[in-house]
Order: sequence, then structure tokens, then C-alpha cells
Amino acid sequence: MRHRSAVAGLAAVLLAVLTPGARAQHSITAAPSTGSLSGIHTAGGHFVDNQGRTVVLRGINTVDKNGWTGTLAAPVVSDTDLSKLAALGFNHLRLGLTWDSIEHTRGVFDDAYIDQLVATLDKVAAHGLVAVVDMHQDVWSGTLGYDGAPRWADPACNVPPHVRSSSATGVWFGDYSSPAVNAAWSNFWHDGYGIADPHCTGAIQSEFVAAWRHLARRLAGHPAVIGYDLLNEPWPSAPPGAFEATQLGPFYARVTAAVRQVDPTTAIFFGPPLYAPAAPSVGMDAPDANAAFAPHIYTETMASSGAFTTGAHTDELALLKDMEDARRMGSALWIGEWGAFENGASAAYQDAMYNLFDRYQISSAYWEYRAAAGLAGGGAGHARVYPEAFPGTATWTYDA
Repeated sequence: MRHRSAVAGLAAVLLAVLTPGARAQHSITAAPSTGSLSGIHTAGGHFVDNQGRTVVLRGINTVDKNGWTGTLAAPVVSDTDLSKLAALGFNHLRLGLTWDSIEHTRGVFDDAYIDQLVATLDKVAAHGLVAVVDMHQDVWSGTLGYDGAPRWADPACNVPPHVRSSSATGVWFGDYSSPAVNAAWSNFWHDGYGIADPHCTGAIQSEFVAAWRHLARRLAGHPAVIGYDLLNEPWPSAPPGAFEATQLGPFYARVTAAVRQVDPTTAIFFGPPLYAPAAPSVGMDAPDANAAFAPHIYTETMASSGAFTTGAHTDELALLKDMEDARRMGSALWIGEWGAFENGASAAYQDAMYNLFDRYQISSAYWEYRAAAGLAGGGAGHARVYPEAFPGTATWTYDA
């Protein structure tokens, strides 16, 4: 059971109904976590641990978007940060890094950086937490966008104009409309277009697959690592349906096969295309039996420029679609990002989202925690009781 230790004396009560067996109601007061989550994998569309219990993952994002700067970056999270996050009731991190961080020189993997990642994961485990390791990107790369691919993975010849609409609009993801960015993504999905190689990069996707194989080899068996999130918010280069069937699905299958060569047990987390909230469904299959569908939900926050609109219900509609997609694919569901209040967290929004996740028994990770700034608006909205692991199935509600 996760709890907020700072107010352990308060009567925060969880009402849970557990099955199988007789349906009995239990009032459970907040109690310290045992820190015993281990062997987490997916089965029957749920997360389960090595005791066969159903597990609820409640987490937060923390991502190193710096890429390669010439020196090792500071640790993403410190012991102080991890103590704070554990006390708020989080049980896992979505711990992100970039392709640039580990392969800033083509064909050479930076094991010193990965050593630092492993040291951070050691701290995560020491605080009774676990982590999903995320290969992050925003608008392709640090040179054409914000973070992600190394410079050598950008198109090197026949590059169309790079138009950054964000400079005029202030909307960062508008830069996905840049012709140069779209050329980079199309080049990636087509693995450099084979012998044609119109952008002079060679087999670029193959390099990414090799990077994941190397990283998984280094992280396999680490007690804190419960999943590999293969690529943050993939940008499409084909229409909905066709993109998943011909490019994204085969890509996930390819990366998963490479990971399984060195790590047969860690769960694979795979996300939909970035346009997914506007599409009727995600037209692909899960890349592995031990896999979690990992979409993001920002329909309320993005549509309202960061203001929570209580009457729209768009987040619930997006969540229901994600649940249906996960059921069809036979995968567990994990909302890998939600939130993103840059100018202060909305307590009403946080409460509404956690109520949704409780109602549908959904695992999720909030965006985001920054070591320098902490949680925007403080952490009070996250400190609420939930059943972390239980036999069978459960329903629960939370009353502050």
C-alpha cells in the first residue's frame, strides 16, 4: 500500500473490494509500502508481480533531455528526490534518456553514460521503487527539434527546409510540420531507403535497433528495471492505419526481437503514433506477449492551453479508446504521460485524472518531475491511497 508518510496520522481510507472469493469490503488505512514489488510483468492484460498479484503502477516521469554535451550530465534524480517521490506514494519512475546520450558517435556506445544510468537505477531500487526506461525524443533530434536522435542521424544531403513554426506560435510540437523534420522521420522509418539512401545516412533505423540491443544487454536483470519504453511519441510518415501496419508495428517487432536476444524477460512498452488521440483505433498488434500499451493523454491540457475544462470529458474518452486498443492487443495498459502543467499544477485536474485511473484500475506516470524545480504546484494532489498489489481483481475509490 502506498501512502503519504507526512500525514500518516490522518484517516485516509481506501475502500476496496477484492475478488476472487467472497466479495467482502475492507477499510484499509494508509500504511508504509513494503517496497517488495519484484518480477513485474504482464499477464491477462494486467501488470502482475512474482507472487501472482495484480499490480497498480503509479509513477512520474523524469527525463534527461540534454543529450550528449561533452561531459556526463548530473544524475536525473538524487536520493533526496527519490525519498520525496516515494513518500508521495509513487512506486515507479519513467526514467528517460536519449539516443544521442548513448550513441553520440555512430557505432560507438557510451558505456560511461550507461554506467551513470545504472547508478541511478541502483538508487531507485534502494528506495523501493522500480523504473520503466524510456528512449525519449521530441521533434526528432537536438538539431532539428529539441532532443532525441544524434546529429549524425539527421539527413545529411538533399535536406528540405527546416521551418520552426514554434518561433512564431510558441507551440513547440508545431515544429513537427517542418519539412526537414518529416524527411528525418521518413528516412528513419524506411531505414535510409536501402541502397537509394537519398539523405546520405545509411541504414539509420538499424543503428537505433543496435543501440537498444546494447542498452538492454547492460540493463538486463537489474532489480529496478521493469520495462523498456521503445520510443517516445513516434511521428508518422504515412496515414493512420497504414503507418501502424507497414512501419510502426514492424519497427516495434524488430526492436523487440533485438532486445529479446539479450533480455528475455523485461516487459516491452510500446506507444501509439503521436496523432493517436484523434484516430479511431491503433491498427497494430503487440510486439510481445509480455508487453504494455503505453499511450499518452493530453487531450484536456493541450486543447485548453493548460487550463482544465471540467465539462469536456475528452480525457475519459481518450482513456476508453486506449483501454479498447489494449484489450484488442491483449496488452496491459499504462498511460505513460499525462499532466504537463508548465505554469503550476491544477489540483482539480490531478484529482479528476486520478479518479479516472482509480475507476478503471489504470496504471500511469505523471509528467513530470524536474530535479531542479520538483513538482509544479507541489505534490499534495498526488498523495492519495491506492492498492499497489492485490490478489485477483479489485475496485476502489478514494475519499480525501
